[in-house]
Amino acid sequence: MSRTARPRRLGAAALIGATALVATPAVVQAAPVNQPGWSSSSQTLNGGINLGYETAIDPVNHRLYATDAQPTTATKTPVKADDGTVTGYVTAVTIPSTGKVVAFDTNTNALLRNWSFTGLLGSDGVAGGGYTFGTPNPTTGIATGTNRGTANVPYGVAVDHGVADPTIVTVQTRTSSVAIFPQSQTSPKDTDILTAAANGFFRARTPVVDSTHHKAYFVNYNATTGTIAQLDLATKTVERTIAVPGAVGLALDEANSILYAGTFGAAAGNVLYVIDLTTGTITDTIPGIGNNARPGFDPVGKKVYTANSGDRTISVVDVDPASPTYHQVVKTIAATGSPNAIAVDADRRLVYSADLGSHLVSVIDADTDEWVLGVPTLGNALDVDVDPATGVAYVSNQYSGSTTGQSVISAISVARAADLPQGPVGPAGPAGPAGKDGAAGVNGASGTTTLAISLAKFKVSGRTATVTAPAAGKLTAVAKSGKTTVATGTVTAKKAGSYKISLKASKAGKKLLAKKAVKATITVSFVPKSEPDAAVQRTAKATLAQSK
Repeated sequence: MSRTARPRRLGAAALIGATALVATPAVVQAAPVNQPGWSSSSQTLNGGINLGYETAIDPVNHRLYATDAQPTTATKTPVKADDGTVTGYVTAVTIPSTGKVVAFDTNTNALLRNWSFTGLLGSDGVAGGGYTFGTPNPTTGIATGTNRGTANVPYGVAVDHGVADPTIVTVQTRTSSVAIFPQSQTSPKDTDILTAAANGFFRARTPVVDSTHHKAYFVNYNATTGTIAQLDLATKTVERTIAVPGAVGLALDEANSILYAGTFGAAAGNVLYVIDLTTGTITDTIPGIGNNARPGFDPVGKKVYTANSGDRTISVVDVDPASPTYHQVVKTIAATGSPNAIAVDADRRLVYSADLGSHLVSVIDADTDEWVLGVPTLGNALDVDVDPATGVAYVSNQYSGSTTGQSVISAISVARAADLPQGPVGPAGPAGPAGKDGAAGVNGASGTTTLAISLAKFKVSGRTATVTAPAAGKLTAVAKSGKTTVATGTVTAKKAGSYKISLKASKAGKKLLAKKAVKATITVSFVPKSEPDAAVQRTAKATLAQSK
């Protein structure tokens, strides 16, 4: 699971279109319903995965990684003497392990290769052994079991794409070991494994990677004595452990070295921990999060979303230091099934939740934090990641009992509804002049011009706003913060098309922008040249960058 988020293609002077967060009670919405105008398409990727778990995206090298945690299944058959006495047992493999990491090309969705874990020694020091058998059949005496508890097969996965030869990091949850190896390697080696016995790991899960500093973080889960481990990937050593009771899921704000940890279990208190990675200390504990919370970070909207499988909800947390609701839960969204993982497409303003048990992925509009679409999957939707370049969401479908690669990956593309409705009808035209003989004049033409300002491509670079005009006329933009007018600008459109409006800060606006970035409401109005009495306007929430 790769839960690292960094701002993309948005400079410090950018005007970021995002709905302002309002201090409202965290009330759960009604059951989600698909909203009109939204649609999706899916492609199935088959990597021969039998027990699919987590995924990770390498945005630099355009790779998707997915894990297969299938252990070996075997039978234990008694060997009997002529008198029926059991003299021994014969163990036979019935379903071989397919433990591996699989890679796909996110440009083409083609299968590239895999790294097999089947040759590794288990936690008991034996390759392919360590079976735990169930109760024998009362008639035949044959028992069936697996080596799930000892086999080093991967569950969680993350990747360091900040090095020439990307480093793959996996967590083997059942054995609480960690594998660290370069992607150029044929398969992981026993020397690539950091064992639980040597490092004190326990119930290890949900790795994330900081590709700037080449560190990996993962959870050692326990409701009261849990920790988060920090690994140096170059030396494959544990640098520190941070006491975080009940931590179960992680999200990384790599640009600001902040780690968010969701929790599981009543003893942990259903909170979101905020951890400063420069010091390794917890700086805040945010209450009101749902149970069994797996977080995802939105670097554009400055929010954290948590998939709360225990509550069947998604919590929205404001993490913008300039906001009055900073470090508060501002909304709780009803979901389908049990949300198990979150992925944020910050550029396209979409949030994806893998809803375990419902064979569905929930899609949320990140600007409004409203549930807009449910996309069916081909198995239990266990994990989800988004390719920031293409906007495709990749979902790990877990298929219980698969032996023929039925745990496939769903590649989902979502189409956003039209951003804006049709413009209002213009006013009626004036009555025509009276005739020469005093008769009533012919009625003037009805003012029914249909107008709509498109903000689909609305953006600001420096102090220049880009807006699409529907026809020839005048465009005006006014930016306000509360009751204060921060900046204004106008431009004359000669015909339909895209135009740039130069925004000039007011006297009050200059004072505000000299201190900090300002959250503002941008109102764009348009008056058509052909019908001066008609007008239409649209608004968008945004942030004006601080003056240099």
